[in-house]
Amino acid sequence: MTYLPLSFLAAYQLYHFGLSKKLRFTYILVGLLISLLLFAVPYLFVNKELLYPVINDQFALMALKYGPKISWLHLFYFLPFVIGLFIGLKWIKQGDSLKYGVSAFLGTGITFALIMLFFLPRVEQNTQGAGIDFAQKVSEEDCYFDAIGYKSYIPYFYGKIPYREDEKSRDLEWLIDGETDKPVYFLSKYDYTFLESRPAFKKVKEAGGFILWKREPNQ
Repeated sequence: MTYLPLSFLAAYQLYHFGLSKKLRFTYILVGLLISLLLFAVPYLFVNKELLYPVINDQFALMALKYGPKISWLHLFYFLPFVIGLFIGLKWIKQGDSLKYGVSAFLGTGITFALIMLFFLPRVEQNTQGAGIDFAQKVSEEDCYFDAIGYKSYIPYFYGKIPYREDEKSRDLEWLIDGETDKPVYFLSKYDYTFLESRPAFKKVKEAGGFILWKREPNQ
């Protein structure tokens, strides 16, 4: 709720008073720290082998190793932000708040658009890749599909699960042990073992920290 009044106050300050030397220094410092972060995160994913020794979560490590290699081109998405930062500083010194706003807006907008369009999907592939691949394959079948042992958006977004009006088909116990008219698929993490006690369920795929389980109809 404070976004609009804070934005107004910041714009009012810039337009009527500009930035003092102290605020200019703070502006540059914060901008450089953000730029460093925008460079460092892609750098770690491009060189993800550096992360292997420090990751204690086995699931995260398995998912990261499964994910595809990320191109070094992702390292340069921070450049529009930095260019906008220093061009904006130039306009601030000259007392032109409008041109500062345009340069800062364009630099920030271009950088974050590139990150959202091209980098974040690669991050998703390196953290949820196998589960996404399994779900996309299952989405081609007429079946029941859900996550088990943990909560995930994958079956709904990538598995394209339609809304099931029949309450029974939304019942986890029925999907596990009931008489179903379609194959049942479950997506779980690598350490989920409950379905091993159900002979009707078989592991059909296992990779990247995920397991895809399947039960044929009426089994």
